[in-house]
Amino acid sequence: MFGEYRTLSVKPTYSYTTYGWVYHGRSQYDCDLVIDIILAETSLRSTVQREDALNNKIRAAEKLADIDGNSSQLKELEKQLQELKKTRSRKVRVLYEWECMLGMGSLRKGYISVKSNPAWYLREELVEYCVSRGGCCSRDCGCCERRRLSAKNGTGIGHCTVECMCCIHDRGSEFTAEEKKDVNDRFATMLRLDNPGFLLRIANAYFSKPLFWKIKTKHK
Repeated sequence: MFGEYRTLSVKPTYSYTTYGWVYHGRSQYDCDLVIDIILAETSLRSTVQREDALNNKIRAAEKLADIDGNSSQLKELEKQLQELKKTRSRKVRVLYEWECMLGMGSLRKGYISVKSNPAWYLREELVEYCVSRGGCCSRDCGCCERRRLSAKNGTGIGHCTVECMCCIHDRGSEFTAEEKKDVNDRFATMLRLDNPGFLLRIANAYFSKPLFWKIKTKHK
């Protein structure tokens, strides 16, 4: 059945490592593939949010250029935007390539079924993770919920990353390149821990369609 109601699991008799397996129904899948898809989606989402923030800066620079006639900052931002669009296009392809590695088994069916819902990322597991990181779901702004309404082709939508414009405003400054790398590296490390609890919780939100969709937001 398309979009079967199955969850990912690990067998307790197995020693879980980065070379371990996850089980979806009766099928066995390499943990690394599951992790690589999650990381590729997160990286794309970060780029999309960076692009949104840059577009906001460009709009502000356009107003400033109209006032003082100096368009040098605007031109530099537009140049950055063009490069960022190339980066987004590349990351879309990278995610697609990893998705193709799923083959035609139950995990792929679950993944497609989950992603068919534009609000898939508002599942409880991912909302709670956004809250725990101090993202928009921990505030009353409603940014995460609105992203599904303004998404481009449904790609790169989801919860806050280090590039979220609202989160940057809330904390008062952008992370440095080193700080961004540290945040992303820590997320990858958590997915690869010997204890698979975190991986299974995040992965089930990506690959396992719930029996009933329960969309959770701060306002509901």
